[in-house]
Amino acid sequence: MANDGEELQLQDMVSQLETMGISTEGIESKEDCIGRLLEFKAKLDVKDSPLNGEGPPPQLPAALHVALSAPGGRRVDENGVNAGALRCPRCMARLVSKKAMLVERNGAGKLAGGDGAGGEDKHGVAETGGLPLAVPQPDGTWQETRYRWWWRLADHNDFDNVAMSHFHETPNGKQRYPLCPECMFGPLGLQNEINAEVLISCELVTQQDFELAIDALDFRAPEGVDINSLRQMMASGMGSVTFPVTFAEQRLGLQIQDVEDEPGATEVAAFTEQDGVLGPAEVSGKIEIGDRIARVNGQSCLGLDYAAVLDLIITGDRPVTIVFERNGRATTSARATDQARVPHEELEPARAVEAHAQAQ
Repeated sequence: MANDGEELQLQDMVSQLETMGISTEGIESKEDCIGRLLEFKAKLDVKDSPLNGEGPPPQLPAALHVALSAPGGRRVDENGVNAGALRCPRCMARLVSKKAMLVERNGAGKLAGGDGAGGEDKHGVAETGGLPLAVPQPDGTWQETRYRWWWRLADHNDFDNVAMSHFHETPNGKQRYPLCPECMFGPLGLQNEINAEVLISCELVTQQDFELAIDALDFRAPEGVDINSLRQMMASGMGSVTFPVTFAEQRLGLQIQDVEDEPGATEVAAFTEQDGVLGPAEVSGKIEIGDRIARVNGQSCLGLDYAAVLDLIITGDRPVTIVFERNGRATTSARATDQARVPHEELEPARAVEAHAQAQ
């Protein structure tokens, strides 16, 4: 957790409020500052609410976004998870909300709370000086900066908003970079080809008190595009949605497979039935053939083949929560047909791995 010297002090907060023309009379604590700022925000919301679709979204002063924000902030909750909103330091776009584990790349050669014990960690980085972020330069060279503190996300789905670069051959292996989707500031961190997790340098983002994260402002439709247009874009397949489904049953009635030409991606291939009884997955009515499996009980499935994902589902604690991802509308109309339903086959985890090996 960040120490007090890394957070805005009371006098700094008061100064921010005064700069914005907000009365500071009677303020005695940081909580008072937050309350006064929220009162100010509420008045703006009433004046120009972006929720009813009428009129322009409120134009908040830049100071409102910057107030109570800490460049490089590392405030966490009791579980070591980001306690605020992580924003782009250039345009203040919200990137991550109350997610990401704070990890330290220390001199012992491992991420705090990780598996390493010296030497090289799972990112293949030598043990001194923190984790390096190598950035390509116009002249073909690489500029490398090492950072000690990082926010670790299970995968790119933990972002509220992000743009991901293509993978590059870097001095530290094949990596790609998260960027601000609004102004393309970055790179903000890195992701390795063989690991789904994404690391964001604490020094490259701004952390803001979550109470000041206003969904209606941060996630409003782009100028000139209304909500109905966005829905039509989704329906046409131009976007994707993720959704969780929780099962108490051991047998789910799903058959999964690797996605063709996309290593490390798994999709629903069919539903299964046993003695004429449909499985819970099909009965739920929420899942479509072609839906991809993003997570099982919070564990990312990116980079895993279908056998490994099947093991997670079979051995996962019940109730088991599976997060599916769907591109646009239903990928097929075959869900209710016999072609999308096959007899159930009982598979143990070891058999799932063996079946996958035989298929290669």
